Amino acid sequence: MSQMIRMNIEYIDGTNQVFEWQADPQADAAPNAASQFERALHDEYIIMEMGEKMMVIYKYNVKTI
Repeated sequence: MSQMIRMNIEYIDGTNQVFEWQADPQADAAPNAASQFERALHDEYIIMEMGEKMMVIYKYNVKTI
């Protein structure tokens, strides 16, 4: 059974954006989670790959995730 992932982003201008996608049942994220999280803290942007879609969000516009 596939798991639904939901991410809510609140921007500094007060708007919200919600992203939902199915987790990839073939991917094992546990070994990479810590390194991905550490890299995300230092990057200036967030890149999301959701199936056939890819979105880039610059972190200076983000209030909370």
